[in-house]
Amino acid sequence: MPRKSIYDVAALAVAVWLFAMMLGIGAQMLSVPPEAKAEANVLSEQDAERARAAAKLAQMTREERDTLRDRDGVVWGIQIDWASLYPAQESAPTAPTGLARLGERLDALRAVTAPYEARVAELEKFVDDYATDHAPGYQQMVEFANRYDTVIGWNIVDMSSYNPVVMAEDNYFITCVARQDQSARAAEIVALDEYCRAHGMQHLYVTTPNDACRDDAGIVDVIDFFNQNADRLQHALRDAGVDTMDLRDALHADGLNHHACFFQTDHHWLPETGCWAAGKIAQRLNDAYGFHIDTSVFAPEYWRADVYHDWFLGSQGKKVTLSRATPEDFRLLYPKFQTEFHIEIPTLDLDKSGSFSVFYRYNALRTLDYYKESPYSSYLYGDRALTRIHNLRAHDGKRVLMLGHSFDNCVIPFLATGIEYIDSIDLREFTGDLYTYLENNHYDLVIELYTE
Repeated sequence: MPRKSIYDVAALAVAVWLFAMMLGIGAQMLSVPPEAKAEANVLSEQDAERARAAAKLAQMTREERDTLRDRDGVVWGIQIDWASLYPAQESAPTAPTGLARLGERLDALRAVTAPYEARVAELEKFVDDYATDHAPGYQQMVEFANRYDTVIGWNIVDMSSYNPVVMAEDNYFITCVARQDQSARAAEIVALDEYCRAHGMQHLYVTTPNDACRDDAGIVDVIDFFNQNADRLQHALRDAGVDTMDLRDALHADGLNHHACFFQTDHHWLPETGCWAAGKIAQRLNDAYGFHIDTSVFAPEYWRADVYHDWFLGSQGKKVTLSRATPEDFRLLYPKFQTEFHIEIPTLDLDKSGSFSVFYRYNALRTLDYYKESPYSSYLYGDRALTRIHNLRAHDGKRVLMLGHSFDNCVIPFLATGIEYIDSIDLREFTGDLYTYLENNHYDLVIELYTE
């Protein structure tokens, strides 16, 4: 059967099911009583229930929360209003202009319509999630389509789709990145650099490699522009006087195989690569920022691994399914030397001390489910707004703030072995104002570690 016919049949089946779902949702929306429509600021019952649950958690004593903890010591469902804790800095007041008054009216109108927009968005998300996760036969249809792609050698990327994936050399999947204008991003980084200097803090920007190697012929600067984007950003930052570090250069200077530093089915690098990156950053901190970190401990011989065989299917593997991807091993690394840490993650009510194992969320590895579980989130409990780490065996008094995303989850634990205090902020989760936070929390060094 032609490939197009297969997709036509699958699309028709999904369309019929979605049409039935939309009829039901439409009936729900039409059934809203008139008095509820008149109350523009009334939360939906579901939102109200979430608010009540969050408020109840906030009012619980430590003993009451302890009864809710999972085996990792985590309490789920805690909501923190970071924007209230660290509000945006107010600028000098000015006389309202006609445009400003129009903006105020629009803001008032948005406040009235916001509850309905939120409800519609919630319904849209429900339909999307249900259609992708729970629709009868959906996963089987996706696997069948990908198996058919493999048979006919179909490897064309739709750049408008989410997380577009292609097969690179050595049977590694890569996620293609579109060409991007980096001027706005460069301006943000330069502004932070200037702020840090003005407030007695040092600042370092670190570019991490992506899963696409510069030498991937037919992919780089053809359908993937990550390296081109990163090069432009690095040049702009250096021209502006920002201290930068490019781990792509370090990776090749050390003679490492680029693809072998990454999971085959995921865009993240291996934990071993994260440990290597921590060693490179530590050396830079020693050379340029007055740190005294023992960089020998980042060598592979100082670490052992617990291996979970065939336990991991990464984000790329999930997209192309098991019909094209093969599960791979996942490792948790442990130092062969003595360690002692204290870690706090406010949004998980996590506050505990212990050896290097305090950095691991073991629940992410207790169930083998290739499509639902994410073993990578075992490192540093996944992406969190704020994480605070105190190395109880280091006494240099140094304080470091790491700004990053999921790539730093398997860098920070290793880097923490040589720094007394290291905090982490994921700005995708942190809703407060970064500059207000820095006013309240002084650091010796702010490191930005990003795969742009």
